[in-house]
Amino acid sequence: MNEFWSAFLYALMRGGILTVFIACYVAGGRQKKWVRRFIGGAWLAVTCAILSQSFGWHLLPLAGYPAALTLGYGGDDLITKLWRRGLYGLALGFLGLTVGILAGLWAYGLIQAVLALLASIILGVLNPGKTPRTEEDAVREEGLIALFSVAIVPFMM
Repeated sequence: MNEFWSAFLYALMRGGILTVFIACYVAGGRQKKWVRRFIGGAWLAVTCAILSQSFGWHLLPLAGYPAALTLGYGGDDLITKLWRRGLYGLALGFLGLTVGILAGLWAYGLIQAVLALLASIILGVLNPGKTPRTEEDAVREEGLIALFSVAIVPFMM
């Protein structure tokens, strides 16, 4: 197989990792949160580690994803929501930044950190979707938060 097709197949596999992670994140949205937290987080960590084909320090932050996904992010008032969503986005963003730095791809890691923080706050607090909200809006929002929270991570492996 030539170099282009090999790289193309790896890109497809990375997209598949994201697709399954997003599905777990959305499936564990309102109920069965363990699917989002543990299945989704473990899926991301294990599949990225396998795809990296080398076991080194850059894989260490992947173990933090299941823990970061357990952080609460709701609240009754705007300040609480901003604080908790900010912390949630920072935790996921910090892991992405750390993966990037340890993999020698600090710029990708920085972009991932900014995406995770902004997605968590803008989509999670401001809810720019339609009002009144439907289940479809909630699924769309959760899917986007999941995507932007880890979009670059599989591509840094």
